[in-house]
Amino acid sequence: MNSKCFVIILLLTFFGFSQKKEIKEVWAELKTEYPAWSNDYSAGEYENICPSTIVVKASSTLKATKQFNYNPENLKTFRNKEIITAWVEGVEGNGIGEQITCKIIDMVGSGEPWKLNFEFTFVNGYAKNSRIWKQNNRVQALNVYRNSKLISKVYLKDTPKVQKFNLRNNQSNLAVGDILEFEIIAVYRGTKYNDTAISLLTPTCSP
Repeated sequence: MNSKCFVIILLLTFFGFSQKKEIKEVWAELKTEYPAWSNDYSAGEYENICPSTIVVKASSTLKATKQFNYNPENLKTFRNKEIITAWVEGVEGNGIGEQITCKIIDMVGSGEPWKLNFEFTFVNGYAKNSRIWKQNNRVQALNVYRNSKLISKVYLKDTPKVQKFNLRNNQSNLAVGDILEFEIIAVYRGTKYNDTAISLLTPTCSP
């Protein structure tokens, strides 16, 4: 092998290793001991969420009924008055490959003068009640892209309890205009429906 070929192979190996190293595996952590639909929760699970900092879109949405819609905007709030809402994907099959897109439009939450960080609050499945939660698919894993570059693989717990995950890794600070994409890559199967749902996916802010 001549020296030129050796250098090329070395560079390709280094580049591949560098790319792989930047993709961090993240496991969500539980933040409550009770399901999200319980009235037993305290404000602590939700007080630092800052949905006003993002615009949310999805690659598909389940068709609305007369009573309910399943729009991606539902991801920004767990309750609409007394109705527990959710986003539900709308493609045939289990929703693997479907994406939620969050565009950063502000760095400061509206409720508190706190700044956006890399932590996200998440409620898996359609957490309306125990029966409906079990009937629909939940998300097992997500690929997360920042401005089209894969930065993390997130593993979610199969629970209706509030969970959180952090995407900081070695990322530079978030900025207005950044786009985060959450791609479903694995699901927990529901007992009745093959629709995959998420009740809450929103960034948090901190002092």
